Amino acid sequence: MIASPDLLHATRREPSTGPVAVEEEAARPGPAANADDAAPCAIPGPSDRGVAEAGNDELVRLGERIAELAACINSAEARMMALIAEFDRRGGWKGEYSSCAEWLAWRIGIKIGPARERVRTARALAGLPQTAEALREGRISYTKVRALTRVATPASEGELLEFAQAGSAARLEGMVRMWKKRNTRGTNPGRKSSKVLQDCTICVSFR
Repeated sequence: MIASPDLLHATRREPSTGPVAVEEEAARPGPAANADDAAPCAIPGPSDRGVAEAGNDELVRLGERIAELAACINSAEARMMALIAEFDRRGGWKGEYSSCAEWLAWRIGIKIGPARERVRTARALAGLPQTAEALREGRISYTKVRALTRVATPASEGELLEFAQAGSAARLEGMVRMWKKRNTRGTNPGRKSSKVLQDCTICVSFR
């Protein structure tokens, strides 16, 4: 009987030599590897109208603190993505593990499915500088980045990122599903990404 992946991760003996360390200074130059150079996480404050209406409302200030903390978490996620990509590229997981995702699942205590998604997202961000920058600056969440990297290319990244920043994560997920269906079916392969995005946006904009 073959044990499930989750059971294997739960029962695996820790390597005697410990996980391979990666020096952040040795990271390959590029958008993903410069995550540590990002500016302190911050988000734009509420509009003037919102401030005028809210006044000194304590709940509004509390909400802004939550949003600021979320932006800091997003920035930390960007740093983690850069480190995962570098660790994967340099083969730090090789030896006792069959993949970087398997090592990551063991090392940070998550299931193999989410670990695979993190590794996939980290690899994709290396070729999507605008998205990587938005994550570093806290303007977009890891959830949105994970969805966007399933379909984004250097050519379509800008338009997709605008949609991602303007809408909710749920709308972005819906748009990505439609985008994949329309493109993988092979219909109009030469179609501009803006037209595909427009059609997908119409279908999800009123949800």
